[in-house]
Amino acid sequence: KRVAALFPDVPLPDWLHVFSGSLLPTVPGIRVDRLGNGIATPSLRADATQLPFRQSSFKICAADPPYAVTDATRYGTGPVNKPAVLRELARVVTTGGYLIWLDTTLPIYRKREWHHWGLICIQRSTNHRTRLCSLFTRASPF
Repeated sequence: KRVAALFPDVPLPDWLHVFSGSLLPTVPGIRVDRLGNGIATPSLRADATQLPFRQSSFKICAADPPYAVTDATRYGTGPVNKPAVLRELARVVTTGGYLIWLDTTLPIYRKREWHHWGLICIQRSTNHRTRLCSLFTRASPF
């Protein structure tokens, strides 16, 4: 809800949430994850590098991938090819649409696909990893 406040023109039911199986089913929007294991409750099971959506289907996408190989192993998903996911999200997000990417680093992205315009530092408490909320706009037609 806090991040959604940055995008008041996009209603929450219109959001695509990728790597979001642990989001509660009450969170509006389409929740996509590879897992469906009782803990993860996505509305759709799919690989984020091959999403089953048409080109330019979404105005906004929020992505919260496993931050490191150790996190992916803990979730049982294996490593994430983040550049491939960013390319696929560029396909399904409309020109001028938004990507909110939560990670511990700024991901590698193609400048012809994404315009990086902001960072929000997230620090839960002491002795926790600092996370970055990287904000992008879809730069050009795919």
